[in-house]
Amino acid sequence: MFNTRALMALFCVVLIAAGCSSGSDAELTPTPVPATTVEEAAARGAYGVGLRTLDMVDPSRPTAPNRDYAGSPQREMQVDVWYPVAAGTPDDQDGRLDASGGPYPLIVFAHGYSSLKNQSASYLRHLVSHGYVVAAPGFPQTRLDAAGGPRLYATLDQPEDVRFIIDELFAMSSDATAFLSGAIDQELVGMTGHSGGGLTTMITAYGPLRDERIDAVLPISPVGCLVPPDIAVDASVPAMIVGGSIDILVGPASIKKAYEAASAPKYFVEVVGAEHVRFGDIDIADSQLGDILGETSQGAITDDLIRFAEGVGADPTVCLDRADGTDELISADRQRELLRTVSLPFFDAYLKGDAAAQRFLEDTLPTLTGIRFESEPAIEEGEE
Repeated sequence: MFNTRALMALFCVVLIAAGCSSGSDAELTPTPVPATTVEEAAARGAYGVGLRTLDMVDPSRPTAPNRDYAGSPQREMQVDVWYPVAAGTPDDQDGRLDASGGPYPLIVFAHGYSSLKNQSASYLRHLVSHGYVVAAPGFPQTRLDAAGGPRLYATLDQPEDVRFIIDELFAMSSDATAFLSGAIDQELVGMTGHSGGGLTTMITAYGPLRDERIDAVLPISPVGCLVPPDIAVDASVPAMIVGGSIDILVGPASIKKAYEAASAPKYFVEVVGAEHVRFGDIDIADSQLGDILGETSQGAITDDLIRFAEGVGADPTVCLDRADGTDELISADRQRELLRTVSLPFFDAYLKGDAAAQRFLEDTLPTLTGIRFESEPAIEEGEE
């Protein structure tokens, strides 16, 4: 039989810093949780990183004709699935899932227009090493090697692609024989993406195309001028918008519009001296790309932009509002390091409920060297 007084005394020893006493009217003062440090946020996590590429086919939706491509009655995608494996396992191997910390939140990554699904591998590995499953599809008609060439307007089809991928991965997690068996917490889903993938992230989380399972989003250099300003009026999805202060392709003013359109709680992180493409694992300057959009679109970028804007109810003339920055260029490694540093605490706070990560967002992030920062807290119930 337990000795109640002895048990209470032991409890008091453990909580002595909180002012515990054996009195019935004692009030415990919880010790604040220390914030995640910058070093912890930037460092690789405890898990190894497994990778398996899946061929997914959605037979319920067609792929539209495009120039010399006749189209298809179905949509075919290769999807890179990154997942935690045992520490010490070589990266990017088809290894055995480490289920010890599972089930894990799922994050979907959307690549940029005329890019590839593995464009941001270092960013995705970072998330996986900290206990996430990440899915990175190659979208049928915006990837660089799309049949007939990439088309910007086809971004409109991608929220449904994301929905299909989430369904498929949930089914695999529920299948006792699948390599992802038990891997995914189906109540915790995030999304992130770069450039046109950031735009995909916005229209998948908000507006008429949204998937209500998305719990938090982190668009990187999104084409915010194509996001309707009222897109989030009926949704409440935490958002962190990350962009570069000297982005030539999208422009800082356009990126900021995505932040303005997002719902609170929301965070805006402008990486000082960061460009566009080097948020991915591409070590060239924006200025070296030339007319990359015109070339990959085969001269159709303006028509595609207008077609997309009409599809979501956006005003494409807003994209003419340019305000390019003049900060000094930073290294590609530093740009990607800052992306990793700010993204992990955001997802940890809103997908894992991590109090230390939340304190990082509140106390550390506003003073982080190398960024400009804005935020807007969640609207409390009853507030207007």
